[in-house]
Amino acid sequence: MIIDQNDGALAILDMFPLSVGHTLVVTRIHYSKLQDIRPAETISLFELVAKMTSVLERSLNANATLIAIHNGREAGHRASLALLKYKFLTEPY
Repeated sequence: MIIDQNDGALAILDMFPLSVGHTLVVTRIHYSKLQDIRPAETISLFELVAKMTSVLERSLNANATLIAIHNGREAGHRASLALLKYKFLTEPY
């Protein structure tokens, strides 16, 4: 499910979430590696990451966010950024 987008990137809810709100942010054009993404698309990608990070933290009452970069198929995905709310280990997810 697409939850937000801009000219160069999409934010989608992960089909197999590790936590509530687990979101993937990807470019509209498929790239295997982050270093292959064109500069303008990189800007769009990180603008959407910044926006979605704020949305997730505010809506899930999280004081931090884990942002993971998947860089290549062997890393588990196409080039993408995963956003997860971050809670201290003493708090349940």
